[in-house]
Amino acid sequence: MLEKFRPLVVVLVANVFDGADYSYQSGDLGALKQHVDNGVIGKLIVGDAVVKACKQHLKESADLLAENFRKLFDTHPWRLAEGIGKLSDVPSMIDRGKIEEGMLKNFEQYLTDVHAEIVDMDGATLEETFAHHFNAADFVGKKSKSGEDDRKKSELSAAKASAKTDRSSNGYDEIFIVSGDEDRSGAFGHYKTKIFHSLKELFDKLAPLSGGPMQVMKYFKDMQAELNSDIEDVLWTKPVTVEGLTGEGEESDDFEILNMVVHSAVRSIEQRSEKEFVASLGVRAEIEVECPDFGDDGPISELEKEDEPYRGYSIEHHEISFLTEMVCEIKDRQIKRRSIKPLLPRRLVLDEKSLVDRCALKAADASRFYEHLACKCGHYITINLIDHREEIGVMAERGMGLESVHHVTCEDRCPNCGRGFKIRGDIYEYPSGIFNYKGINTVWEERKI
Repeated sequence: MLEKFRPLVVVLVANVFDGADYSYQSGDLGALKQHVDNGVIGKLIVGDAVVKACKQHLKESADLLAENFRKLFDTHPWRLAEGIGKLSDVPSMIDRGKIEEGMLKNFEQYLTDVHAEIVDMDGATLEETFAHHFNAADFVGKKSKSGEDDRKKSELSAAKASAKTDRSSNGYDEIFIVSGDEDRSGAFGHYKTKIFHSLKELFDKLAPLSGGPMQVMKYFKDMQAELNSDIEDVLWTKPVTVEGLTGEGEESDDFEILNMVVHSAVRSIEQRSEKEFVASLGVRAEIEVECPDFGDDGPISELEKEDEPYRGYSIEHHEISFLTEMVCEIKDRQIKRRSIKPLLPRRLVLDEKSLVDRCALKAADASRFYEHLACKCGHYITINLIDHREEIGVMAERGMGLESVHHVTCEDRCPNCGRGFKIRGDIYEYPSGIFNYKGINTVWEERKI
């Protein structure tokens, strides 16, 4: 019988790091990373309270280590040895600040290595929280069937965590919660979740990934940057409507998509035949748009546009989510992709539902002068050079005023593959407020994609 593999969402509400002694390469934390690397765990969510507690414990450990070291050398025999050259300088070599910095750096690097999503567990809406708070129990203050006080009253904070977890794990069929607090577990007790009280208990339930699904998962991880770029290419070709953003009932075709970043994750892998496997990918696309913002006074006049070219415009960030089907074939132990198909409507609609934030361009320094880059991974990047000016120099007085040169420096990374780049050069302004020429050089980091 052909089976369907589904990567899991694991949420760490309990501080499992203390119990594992922060041993990142071995023990429970090493095993957790291995399950993430091989694809059994598709998404790891860590509550921000856990991260804060860990950092506080690491700071306390640094204090304790430095204090113990100081006490070790604050002894009579050591004081007798103070005159033996550099030997007496050893206690001063213990820098508590550097110990703390190193411990925190190792902790943050582990979170990066396991691709942990740090979630603000208090960031759920009131509606979401109460939906979870009263999910499986009566209202606060009522008695349960056993006659005991309803414990839901003490679980409100956990209900917030549960609601936020649901939002972050959208698209996954099941969530595995690691929570060491039995009194708080009730807030997670809905149909999508299973509760575990330790990482060891969780690992006992995880089945190893093998065979075709393992090959498909490895292919996805190895080729993810390229796959994301292929999905972006489809998005760039789609007709787009920006509606409801420029005033009551208004639509706009006067807009420009500046940047688009795709994030993808495997939701399931299904074997359709002996050689064919279909991976369902959950995709989230972040889209940056420059478009009109009429505000309360309606459209601005052409004369106003001449005076202040970017008055009445906004930079908006939108997010859309959709599924993508990737079909792979495995033959003679070799895997190749046959197709990738984003499941999208004919036209993309960017509206208030997809809007994340909006920044109006009304200030005098809201000028835009774009540099368009193409990374080797296939991702396109648009950068506003005005945001990276370092120095301004006046070149000469001309018929319409001063001609100015702006020195530009920018260092960043491709958001798709992580490849670094540096931009150096000059942009020229003439007349005032109009940028009409640039001499820019871009150097890309040498690395394999």
